[in-house]
Amino acid sequence: MKNLMILLIVTLFLPIISFANEKDTIAPKKDPVPIGAYKLDNKWHVIDKNGDLLFAPLDLYQIGKYGEGHLLAIILVEGRKHWAFFNMKGEKTFDFVADGVRPFVNGLAKFYNFIDNRKEIPNHGFYNMKGELVIEDKYLEASIFSEGTAWVMNFEERGWIDTTGKYLWKPEGEKFGLPFVGGFAVITNEEGEKGFINRNFELVIDYKYLEAMPFAEGLAMVRGFGEILYIDTLGNEIIKTPRSIAKPFHGGYAFTADVDDAHNPLWQVISKQGMILTDEFYKDVRNFNNGVAPVQDMESKKWKFIDCYGQKIFEKEFDVAEEMIDGMAWASDKEKGTYGWIDNSGEYVLQLPKADAYVDFRINKMLK
Repeated sequence: MKNLMILLIVTLFLPIISFANEKDTIAPKKDPVPIGAYKLDNKWHVIDKNGDLLFAPLDLYQIGKYGEGHLLAIILVEGRKHWAFFNMKGEKTFDFVADGVRPFVNGLAKFYNFIDNRKEIPNHGFYNMKGELVIEDKYLEASIFSEGTAWVMNFEERGWIDTTGKYLWKPEGEKFGLPFVGGFAVITNEEGEKGFINRNFELVIDYKYLEAMPFAEGLAMVRGFGEILYIDTLGNEIIKTPRSIAKPFHGGYAFTADVDDAHNPLWQVISKQGMILTDEFYKDVRNFNNGVAPVQDMESKKWKFIDCYGQKIFEKEFDVAEEMIDGMAWASDKEKGTYGWIDNSGEYVLQLPKADAYVDFRINKMLK
């Protein structure tokens, strides 16, 4: 059997909010949604976009990610690490032992346990929100659920399953797949060539690419021989670029890059017509949202926010910055000791105290 392949996988102007702390009022919301959390005095404070605590701070070994009304965390039970889910009242719904866990997607949380001493071969399964094991950990590979389906495989069988674990389609041969996104999924044949299938499991874009990413905003990034392409859902080649690295479109724009002699990427913005819109190169980049993206300057290593033509939205720069979502973006300035979320004028609308750690649940990322 061939080597297993690892799956790849508006603008709001808010008033300045004072530092959130343990004495803050807990937000009385019917359907609270956390924006992030910070660790202070060995407890995790989970807050909404107004800076209000959603519930009393939690004593956790480590906080994880958020998905569908549940926080994922690691707790200690009699000195042993357990994965645990908490609802938006701060109540633990269930916990269990596993080597790795993902947050809820489509009502199911993926987990895995290694079955060998070298911890190289995992078996994947799924829990539901009641803490019930609905799909046993018997798959050597499993994607998260997307659009009600997931790709799974083991030595005996492979294909796409529904949320009950029933196979919807088993392709012939040693093929590999990715989750469905926008009604299409990447599929790889025995020769390593990639194409796309639709929800009827029909091959709609033939096997002919070395690499392929899911569709985003109607275009999929694929790698042909010597060039990167963006194709539409009919397989038409919309953009051709000789560059060596590219990202999917987001917010109407994408970043592509060549690499320097030290193999560092040199990012620039492109339009959906394939035009390079920025003269400047960037060391690192984040997604566009509402015409704004954070980029890292090549020389200063500072982060700034630009429009699609590379013009700065405001003058302030930061040590760390993340994408602007619903008019708010994480940004920190270590010299000034400022940590929190800014608006699209560069002013802090939710500033947090200096803490041991931070997380933005909108992008499920630990921050600095």
